[in-house]
Amino acid sequence: MRVRSRSALKRFNPKQARETQAERNEARRILESGPVDLESLQLAYPPRTTPEFVLKNGWCPPPESKPDLPFQVARTGKGGFIPVYRDIKNGRTRTVTIVKKATGDMKAFTSDLSKVCQGGKVEARGGELRIEGDHATNVKRWLSGLGF
Repeated sequence: MRVRSRSALKRFNPKQARETQAERNEARRILESGPVDLESLQLAYPPRTTPEFVLKNGWCPPPESKPDLPFQVARTGKGGFIPVYRDIKNGRTRTVTIVKKATGDMKAFTSDLSKVCQGGKVEARGGELRIEGDHATNVKRWLSGLGF
């Protein structure tokens, strides 16, 4: 086993690395929003159904018929997932939620989406919607409740 010099131990102190990792995890837990009560948000398009089951990776079975709404969100071709993604930027300091494959009346979709994301800034960019913050779980729950 190689013994490091004092200056190397100061730079690569394992105890300090564990402490900073624990601090980052605690900060991440505080910043992440918990599950939102979708019934209390007064949405224009509240969830109508509850999926029979949801797997650990977020997949739920697609409905037999598409909902009659002014906007649509298509599932992915491979696997049939709801296309909501979490993107971590700026050296793991900023999280962005991305919704892809959305078509139709984007104004109606973004107004309810910002309520589901508790006032997070929603912007349309290149055929996708970007929301500041980690709201992927709440958005997936809302979209699966709408019948997508």
